[in-house]
Amino acid sequence: MGSPNDDRVYPVSDGVVEEVKGYARSLGLKFFELPSPYICYVSWLNSFVIMPDGTLSKCTVRFYEDINRIGKLNGDMTLTIDEDKLLWWARGIINNNLRIAACPAFSKEGYD
Repeated sequence: MGSPNDDRVYPVSDGVVEEVKGYARSLGLKFFELPSPYICYVSWLNSFVIMPDGTLSKCTVRFYEDINRIGKLNGDMTLTIDEDKLLWWARGIINNNLRIAACPAFSKEGYD
């Protein structure tokens, strides 16, 4: 995701993940698993980050990028929203593309 240590991070195979889960269960450990398929909160139209100055954002990873600033919470508690930017974040849900919906921030695809 842009860390100087990206070259040191290696994906783990599904077999290894299942082995670790089995071992954890054998120890009586409980853990939370995300539902499948995973859809990032950013993909949903009703999910926002409200900055201290009232700026509305979507993603907590691409925090300072222009595409992330989708609008403003106004002093009278109304919202001003850039619809094109909002729909860019929701494009995976809109197009029924689960790969984009899982992480629209790093998907190279736009609208179909």
